[in-house]
Amino acid sequence: MNHFSQTSPASNPLNVDVVIIGAGISGINVAYYLQTNGPPGLSYAILEARSNLGGTWDLFRYPGVRSDSDIHTFRFGWNPWVRETEAPLAPGGDILEYLKESSRMHRIDKHIVFNRRVESADWDSQHCLWNLDVAVADACGRREVVQCRFMVLATGYYDYDEPLDAYILGLELFDGTVVHLQFWPSNLTYDSIEMLIIGSGATAVTLLPSVADRAKHVTMLQRSPTYILPLPMQDRILRVLRALFPSSLAATINRLRFAVFGYLQFLLCRLFSNAARWAFKRIVTKQLPSNVKWDPHFNPRYNPWDQRLCACPDGDFYAAIRSGKASVNTGVIQEITRDEIRLESGGVLHPDIIVTATGLKVRFAGAIKLSVDGGAIDPSKKFIWRGTMQLRRKNASYAVPRLENPESMPRRPLFELPSTYARNASRIFPVGGVGHWSKNRNYLLDILRASFGDISSGLEMH
Repeated sequence: MNHFSQTSPASNPLNVDVVIIGAGISGINVAYYLQTNGPPGLSYAILEARSNLGGTWDLFRYPGVRSDSDIHTFRFGWNPWVRETEAPLAPGGDILEYLKESSRMHRIDKHIVFNRRVESADWDSQHCLWNLDVAVADACGRREVVQCRFMVLATGYYDYDEPLDAYILGLELFDGTVVHLQFWPSNLTYDSIEMLIIGSGATAVTLLPSVADRAKHVTMLQRSPTYILPLPMQDRILRVLRALFPSSLAATINRLRFAVFGYLQFLLCRLFSNAARWAFKRIVTKQLPSNVKWDPHFNPRYNPWDQRLCACPDGDFYAAIRSGKASVNTGVIQEITRDEIRLESGGVLHPDIIVTATGLKVRFAGAIKLSVDGGAIDPSKKFIWRGTMQLRRKNASYAVPRLENPESMPRRPLFELPSTYARNASRIFPVGGVGHWSKNRNYLLDILRASFGDISSGLEMH
């Protein structure tokens, strides 16, 4: 606890060189590289608002929670994902254990201080320090002041405290149980009852097959369809790689393979959207039972990768539909009463439990109030530099990226997807531009630029 003080910033000496805010996958990764590549004797601390590490993977507890992108590119570059199964989509519990294991491997966990929520951060240009106002989650409601030379935001991009406010008219009238996926109760019982999931994103697609075996029936109600593609969990190529190469080399090759394949899929879908739509239709149609048609429930209004695609392990989503235990209904809610939901199409649903999977509320920097010498900063009015905020020691106290004519710089949102959370992000996140201020979209180019690119041009050294 020697990193922390309850004295005023003016009288408090420097606590640590670097403060990392957030003990999820990003925070643990930053800590590893600080320890291995940072200057000798560098001191750091990780402040975590919750009582456990893991971020998303500790927060989400709904049935079937898993990664919605492949674990081979999601995992740490310095700790290969080695499990008996070669499945590319990993359960949330396994990911959480992997994060704990990774933090223990390099004693990163010894630098984490839990139950510390950073509420404001002010840069003091005279003393070249960040002054952090930290709330302690204890019975006394204490506050602490932490000072550091560098602050790294590893806070994620969505709100852990509030879900997306997708207002559903009349939901408060429903007499049954209403649950939001982000706050799944540990004691919720849904055996042999009718469940309704409102939403069609990755979390809804994950939940439906995970509860269908116990519920009497599960209905996913969507306003419009999503691309949902089956992804095989048996990876023969990975087996061959593991047989031919040492485990670490096999993991590296496999990671590169998934990165390249993922980008090629995205590129081909955008270049040949009609062909991609036709191919996806054929794939999905083969998964559906004969009494369920592709249109309207699985025929999205948009082209592939105009929004993110959803993957389902071994087609479990469609297997639940074929079993008769699950179904999809496309429509708009007209009215909710005590015991039923009436749709504008005339359909009526009688759920016992309603699960709202209506999306996540985005939040920049964990809602930390940022300021410079006491003057508030609005991140949405700023540009992001080189897609990140990397910095190496250049015999300077601090460095600031400077844009001489910000009014002439094209403003490009970091999130270009038309989904609700992406549109909301443009109102609170910094924007991209061109040159040093352009955002990164290609994983491979991002790695090359981060590893070998020039990260001093455009910086004003002090």
